[in-house]
Amino acid sequence: MTGARFNAMRHALHGPQRRLLAALSAGVLGLATLSCFGEGIFGPGDPAVSIELSAAEGRVVVGVDKTLRLGVSGTSARGLAGVVGPVTWSSDQPEIATVSSKGLVTGKQVGDVTIRAAASPASAAKVLRVRTAICSKNTTAGAATLGTPIVGELSLADCAFGNGPLADGWTLATNTTTTIALEVSSPGLEAQVMVTDLTMEPLTNGEGDYSVMDPDGRLVHTLSPGSYLIWATTTPWDTPGEGAYQLSARTVIPCSLATAVSGFSLNGIRVGTLFTADCLLRDGRSADGQVVTVATRTFLGVDAKSADFVPTSLLTTPAMAMIEPSYHLPQDSVEARRIYSLAPGTYVLWSTPRADDQGSGAYSLRTKTLPACVPANASTPITIGETVVDSLTLDDCVREDPWAILGEMRVLSIGAPVLLQIDLTRPAGGVESFVSLWNQFGSDLSVARSQPSEFVSRVERNLTVGTYYVFVSAASGAGPYQLEARQVP
Repeated sequence: MTGARFNAMRHALHGPQRRLLAALSAGVLGLATLSCFGEGIFGPGDPAVSIELSAAEGRVVVGVDKTLRLGVSGTSARGLAGVVGPVTWSSDQPEIATVSSKGLVTGKQVGDVTIRAAASPASAAKVLRVRTAICSKNTTAGAATLGTPIVGELSLADCAFGNGPLADGWTLATNTTTTIALEVSSPGLEAQVMVTDLTMEPLTNGEGDYSVMDPDGRLVHTLSPGSYLIWATTTPWDTPGEGAYQLSARTVIPCSLATAVSGFSLNGIRVGTLFTADCLLRDGRSADGQVVTVATRTFLGVDAKSADFVPTSLLTTPAMAMIEPSYHLPQDSVEARRIYSLAPGTYVLWSTPRADDQGSGAYSLRTKTLPACVPANASTPITIGETVVDSLTLDDCVREDPWAILGEMRVLSIGAPVLLQIDLTRPAGGVESFVSLWNQFGSDLSVARSQPSEFVSRVERNLTVGTYYVFVSAASGAGPYQLEARQVP
C-alpha cells in the first residue's frame, strides 16, 4: 500500500478505527489482540476481569419518561484500563426502567431498579431510582414564609435530586439583603436542608467551614434580593428516605465583627451566657465574640468550659474567615482546649457550642499567651539521677517547626563528660509523647534513639561539659509523663 493510499484510508476512518489503523502502521498492534473491532481494548488473552458502571455527575435518579446513559469502564488481568465491549445490558424490573443495548436507561414508573452490564467474564450492577420528577423550580410545593414552621413528609411521590435523595422544595423571595437560619428535624430521617438558586445551583454559605461535624440540618445564609429555593431532603445514604419532617426558616443576626465585644484582655477569663437570640455562625450555632488584638507573634491558648453545652472556641479574621487552630487538645463534654499561632493583627475569638450540639447557657473562656520553647524561656532544672513526674498542659511552651508543638523544657548542666541516657515514660492510654536533647542554642542534637517498650522512648548521647536542654513534647494532646536522666556505666 502506498503512503498516499494509506493516508486516504486513515482520514476516511474515525474514532477507534483510526487509532487501530495507526497502530497497525507502526507494527505495534495486531487484529488478534482485540475482542471486538472498534469496541474495546481487551483481547482474548487479556479480558476485562472487573468492570464498573458510571453516570454523569454520579447520578442515580432518572425521571419517568426520561433517559440516563450509563458508561462502562474495565480493568484487565494485566491491570490495563479502558472502554469495555461488547456489553450485554439487562434490567431486573423492566416495568420500572428499561435499558438499551447501548446502556441508555429509560424510566417507566416510580421505583428502584437494578441495571446490570455483563462483559464476559466480568459483570457489574447499579441501582437506579425512578421518580416522577427531578427536582427543579417547577416541582416546589409553594412559597415559604419566614418564621412559620413547615411540616411535611418525604415520599416516593416527591421529586428527587440527581444523586438520589427525595426532596420537598419551597420558593423564598427577598426584597432586601436578609440573613436566614434554616433548621430541619425528623424523628426517622437523616434530614438535611439546602438552598439553591432557581437553576438548582446550591448556594455556599461563606468562606470556610466552622464545623467539626457537619450539621446538615442547620444552615445560615445571607441572601441578596431575589428568589431562591429551599429544600428539605435527606443524606444520599438514607434509603429509602421517606418520613415526616419539620422545617423552619427565620431571620437572624449573622455573627460579624459588629456583633463582637471590643476590649477583650488576654491572659484572663471571660464569663458569659449563650442565648438562642445571639448572633449565629454560618452553620447555625449561637456564638459570643470578643475582639482580640496582638502586637507581636503570639501563641494563644484558649480554654472553653460549660456545664450546659459541649463548648468550643473559634478564631476568625474580622471578615469572618476562620483561623485554624495550630494545636488541638483532647475535648470532653465540658471543656475544649486549643492553641492558635497568631501573627500581629486583629482577630475575633468566639465562644460557641461544638458543631454537633445546639445547646446554650453559661460558659467561661480563659485565654493565655504561651511562651515559645527556646532556651531563654527554660528555667526548670533536671539533674542526673533524678526522676521527674509531670504533665503537659495548656500552660506549657510551644515550638513551631513548621507546626505548633506543645512541650516543656528543662535545663541540664553537665560538669564532667558522661554517657547520658534519658527515658520518657507515658502511662498506658496516655498521649504519644517524645523526648529530645538540645544543645545550648536550642538545636536538636543527633542522638541514638530507641523505644525499649510501647510506652518508653529513650535517647542516649555522650555529652561534654556544658549546658543542654531536655525537651518533652506531644504532636497532639497533652497529659502525664515520667522523665528520668541517668548515667550509663
